[in-house]
Amino acid sequence: MPDVDATYQSLEEAVEMYKLYADKLGFGVRLPNYTFEYKYVDSVLNAMFWADETDKLYYKEFGDVISFDSTFRTNKYGMIFVPFTAIDNHKCSINIGACLLSNKSSESYRWLLDVVLKPHGKHPQSPKYNFHDI
Repeated sequence: MPDVDATYQSLEEAVEMYKLYADKLGFGVRLPNYTFEYKYVDSVLNAMFWADETDKLYYKEFGDVISFDSTFRTNKYGMIFVPFTAIDNHKCSINIGACLLSNKSSESYRWLLDVVLKPHGKHPQSPKYNFHDI
C-alpha cells in the first residue's frame, strides 16, 4: 500500500503506482472507453477527472441537464470531491463522471468543465451553471 506522503521521481512513476495499486485492490481500469485527465504543477497533483464507459453512455442518454457539487472536502488529502450527476428515466441519480480538485479557483473550474465535456462530445441541452461557491 502506498504512503500518503509518498514522493515520486516523475508523474509517470506515480501513475504506474496508482495502476498497480488499483489492480491489486480489484478496481483497476477494465473498460475500453475510460477517460482519465489530470493536471499537476511542480509535481503536485492539482486536479483529476475520470469517467468510464458507463458514465459516458449515461451522459449520452440522460445528459440534458447535469449537476455537480463541489462542497465535499473531508478526504485525507484535503481535495474537493466533485461528482457529476444526471437523472435517468426512473428519476434516479446517475454518475456521469467525477473529479478531485485542490482548490475552488475559477481556473480549476474552467479546466474541469473543459475536461468534462471532452469525453462526452456534446454540451448539455440546457446548461445551467451556478458558481455561488467560487
